[in-house]
Amino acid sequence: MKKLRELVGVTELPVSFLETAAGFDPSDYVTEFPDRAIDVEPLINVIDEGMRRFTERSEESDAWLAPRMHHVLRLTRREAARRGVWAWLAVVAAPQYVHWRFPGDSGATAVDRFLGREDKNAVGRLWWGAELMRDGGDYGPVAVGFSMQDVPNTWMRLDAFHNRALVQASLEKLRLYNGGKMATSDQVNAVAKAVNTAARTILIDAVTIDVPLDSAATEAWLEGSDGIDETTIYDVVPDGPLEDAVSEACVTEFTRLLDEVVAEMPANQPRVGAGPHLDVP
Repeated sequence: MKKLRELVGVTELPVSFLETAAGFDPSDYVTEFPDRAIDVEPLINVIDEGMRRFTERSEESDAWLAPRMHHVLRLTRREAARRGVWAWLAVVAAPQYVHWRFPGDSGATAVDRFLGREDKNAVGRLWWGAELMRDGGDYGPVAVGFSMQDVPNTWMRLDAFHNRALVQASLEKLRLYNGGKMATSDQVNAVAKAVNTAARTILIDAVTIDVPLDSAATEAWLEGSDGIDETTIYDVVPDGPLEDAVSEACVTEFTRLLDEVVAEMPANQPRVGAGPHLDVP
């Protein structure tokens, strides 16, 4: 078993490593992961399979990888908040993946793809994106979110993105744009602005009661990590923690709120004597 570790105290990486994902000895910075042993071999195998399947389409791998990475790497949110976990996974366990996914315009990967916060770290962004976008045990919304790069690039920085009902309403709104086709960048960013505006002007959690995480379901999910056979989920979408989905009533209420905020945005207000406005329904 290859056990999860942490990488602590590294703030910079040599240019040679950023260019080749090799040539850096991290041994002086590696520490034990506290409390329990977590096998990361299934995660590494899933990452390798993603690179094999999407050899020339690394960006498209996100929607496939995110739910599967989350399924095989079973962490609590408290554990996943340890930045050293993601630094170790990116720098030590899967540096070739990071370089493959984010090679950089000049062939040198940006250092924050290895050491950055969860919305920047190449591995952490997928796990946290899946954690925030899943609807209970359903990873379907995760694939929707990661099929539009503006969602993980923009939305994961919003505090409001931690409200489960608001996340599901936002993803459903994006999914239904353009007659069922995926939203454009302008539309994704318009909804992000609406969410941010709503968060600044009202108490988000007062719109509907946010559904808390189910600690019993999380515990059962963690206990089920022993003996995971990652090969069984290569061609099927796995299940996440078996929590209840967000209620339809909560999603409907947030959808109504988003519609109201988007409708009031300046780009959607009629302007006398102006040309066509930006349509972000």
